[in-house]
Amino acid sequence: MAYKSCEDSLHTICFMPEGLRHCMYMIPENAPPVIPIFSNRPVDPEMVFDLKFEIEEMRMDGYLQSDCENCFRACVKDFDNEDYINKVLISHKIDCNAHCSFCYNKYAENIRYNPYKIMPQLEQFKPYFKNCEMHFGGGEPTMWDEFDDIVDFAIKERFKKIFIATNGSIYSEKLAQAIKMGMAEPVFTTDTADAELFAKMKGLDFNEVTENIKKYLECDEERIAVRNKYLIIPDVNDNEESIRKWVEYNEELGIKNLAIDIEAIFFNENRGQIDEKYKKLVLFAENLILEKGLKCDLYSFASQMKYDDNK
Repeated sequence: MAYKSCEDSLHTICFMPEGLRHCMYMIPENAPPVIPIFSNRPVDPEMVFDLKFEIEEMRMDGYLQSDCENCFRACVKDFDNEDYINKVLISHKIDCNAHCSFCYNKYAENIRYNPYKIMPQLEQFKPYFKNCEMHFGGGEPTMWDEFDDIVDFAIKERFKKIFIATNGSIYSEKLAQAIKMGMAEPVFTTDTADAELFAKMKGLDFNEVTENIKKYLECDEERIAVRNKYLIIPDVNDNEESIRKWVEYNEELGIKNLAIDIEAIFFNENRGQIDEKYKKLVLFAENLILEKGLKCDLYSFASQMKYDDNK
C-alpha cells in the first residue's frame, strides 16, 4: 500500500538535546513527539519502534502532521514493518567553541536540556543497525569526550558512512583516520573567504581552520569526501562577490564538493515570504559552482525553500 510519509520516518533515530526525535531535518513544532532521555538510562528500542509504527499507521490512514506535510523530505512510499535503523543523527550537545550569533541551536535555550551519554544509547540499538549512516550535528562534535569512541563504534560496526558537521577549528586524528578509510565525510562551514569577517562571525581563526582543512584533504586522495558549506546570512555575507571569492578559495584548496544553505533562524521566521534576493543568491551560487565543474549540494533550508517554491 502506497501512502505519503517521510523517507526517514521508520528507520531513523535522532539524538537531540531534549531526547530522541523522529525528525533529523527541520525540527518542526507540529511533528511527532519526542522520547525523553534522562541521564544515561538507555532508551528501549522496542518502545521507539512501537511509536514509529503507531505514527506510520496514522499516516497510512491519511494523517500527516502539517510541518511534515510541507517538508521537502515528504514522499510516497510503501509500508515497511521491519525493525531496523539505517540512519542515526547525533546532535545531543550544543557545546561549541565558536560564538556564531546566527547559530540555530538557540532553540535549545527554550527547552529542557538533559545532557546524556551517547555510547550507552548506541549499544542499546546495536542489534538494529542495518547498512547504517551516522550523522553528527552539534555544537562542535570534535569537542565531545565521546567523539573518538563514537567514531570507533561506527567503524567497528561497519557503518556505511559517517557524516560530520564541524567548524574545523579542532584537528581530530580519529576523523582523519576515518577519512583515510573512506568512511567519513566532514562538512566544514567557513561561510566566507575573508579572515576578518570570519573572526567576527565565529570568533575563530580563519587561517587555523584553513590549515586543518588542508590536513584533512591530505587524507582524501580523490578529493571526494571533504566538503565546505556556505551559509547565506542576511546582512553579513549575502552578496554575489562574497560567494564568488569563497568558491575561488575552495578551488585553491582543491575542494571539489561544495554546499549552499540559508541561515536557519532567518528561514524559519520568514518561511513562505523569503525575499527574492536570497532565492537568486542560492541559484547564483549553485550555477557558479557547477560551471566550475564542482559538485554542489543544497542543504536543508535551501532545499526546503526550493521545495516550497515548486509546490
